[in-house]
Parts: sequence; C-alpha cells; structure tokens
Amino acid sequence: MNEIYDVNEQGMFIECGTGAIYKHIEWIANERGYGTMHYPSSLTCSTVGGFLAHRGIGVVSTKYGKIDDMALQMEVVLPNGDIIETSPAPKHAAGPDLNQIFIGSEGTLGVITKAQMRIYDLPEERRFRGFLFKDMSSAFSASRELLQKFKPSVMRLYDPAETASLIKKIVGVEKPGAFMNIAYEGCKEMVEVEEKILLDTFKKYGAEDLGSEYGEKWWKEYGEEAMQILATLKVADGYVSSSDAIKIARDKLQMDYDEVNTSYNAAEGIWTVTLTKASGDDREIMKVTVDIYGNILDMVTVD
Repeated sequence: MNEIYDVNEQGMFIECGTGAIYKHIEWIANERGYGTMHYPSSLTCSTVGGFLAHRGIGVVSTKYGKIDDMALQMEVVLPNGDIIETSPAPKHAAGPDLNQIFIGSEGTLGVITKAQMRIYDLPEERRFRGFLFKDMSSAFSASRELLQKFKPSVMRLYDPAETASLIKKIVGVEKPGAFMNIAYEGCKEMVEVEEKILLDTFKKYGAEDLGSEYGEKWWKEYGEEAMQILATLKVADGYVSSSDAIKIARDKLQMDYDEVNTSYNAAEGIWTVTLTKASGDDREIMKVTVDIYGNILDMVTVD
C-alpha cells in the first residue's frame, strides 16, 4: 500500500498505494517537471489515504481543487471483503460517481487501498499580490466578482483582527483593514492578462494594492517554507531520487542497458531498478534494489 506503481505522463496521474506519504508523490512528480498541486500544511507527514478519507484541501485549491477533484480511479475494499475499482473515466454521465461516496467517508464505507492522483505541469510563472480592504464586506464582493472572471491559485483573506496581529507579524502590514493575498499562475501570457483583470476588479472595491512584496512574503512563510522543509527532510533522510538510483545501479553493473524502469516502496524507502539489455533474441534483465541513502541492498538476474 506504500508503493508508487506508475507515473503516467499521458494520462497525467500517479498511481500509488494509499499508504504512500504525499511528499513522496510530490518529489516524484517534481523530478519529471510536474506537481501534485495539493499543498496542505500536513504534506510532509500525511498519506494519500488520509487525505482521501477526510476530503483534504490544500493552499492552492482555488485553482486546482480539493483532493476529491484530484482523485481519478480508486481501489476500495468493502466491509464484506469485496474489492472494487471505481470508473477509470475522470468524468462521466452514467450513474453516481463512486469516488465521491468513499472520499470523505473516513473508512466507514470501505478502505481505499490504491488511487490514481492527478499531476499538473509546473507553472511557467507564479505571481503574488497583496491587497488591503477597508472591511470584509468589500473583500467578499471583490472576490465574488473576480472568481467569475478567472480562478487564482491562492485567495487568502484575513479579517482586521488577524491582519493587525498575525499578518503584521508575518509580512509587516501595519495598517488597519482586511489583508488578502492572491496568487495567479500558468503560462506567462495568461498570467499577464489575469494580473490586469485582478487589478482592475479590486480597484473598483477600493482595495489598496500593496504590490508583490507582501504576497511573496506570505508565500515564503506559508508556501515555500513548507517546500524548504521537504527539501531539508529530503537531505536529512538521505533521500535518493529515481535518477540517482538508476545511476548507482548502472555504475555498479558497469554495463549499458536498452531499457530502465524504477519503482519505489515509500514505506521502506527502497528503489527497485530494473535494467534490460537485448541482443537479438536474448534478453538480460537485472534488478537492483537501492535504499534512500544510496546503498545497494541486492542485485539479482531475472530469468
């Protein structure tokens, strides 16, 4: 239940056991230029199954959705022991969506054992903008109108009391009012258009444009800091990526191979590298297991 079974770049999903820690899913996606776009504060320690069971939500959910928007197909064990798979079609018009029955049920209707989770291209550009509204009512109205035009990745609003205490401490806003941070991202051309729409819309409701500095400070505190923790854990744990594991296996075997595949057991922190060399009708297959510290645990020839 902890393994990464497949990274499907055509279908844009990662298939994994629900015991996998979500930070491992994110690392594997990042290695190929993708992201899970599910960044809750518990990213470093919670499992795929945990997020599915309680219907989790992350910091960029305004644009990318909650965990129930990111789950494609799931394998579920029912109370009577039957094992079912939900529909592989991400959207369909035939009967109920079984994913939505089990997601958020906290194990009361069945145990989710495997899932296909969406991955996304990492954005070409991500911009931030901080705003100060005179009150919550004008902030609500501006937000409502903006969401009819486009969906930012982050839309975080703080009431005047939070702005005067928490936000003052984090980003240095010392003016009265309600602070809002907005992030918008994607290809550069679209980001330019969205920024103009954002500024024009919020100006109508009297928002003071604080520029990008405050928004970037907020992201560093609440967003990038979490990613830095992940990177620190990655080093502290001696984390070896799939490309590292392949290099270690190839260096050890001192041979070139025609095909290389990897799989990762997140529970044990072990990569399995399968190398195949073809010569006419003959095929030589070697399996090498590498731990997260880069140590080779085993090498076997597959018949």
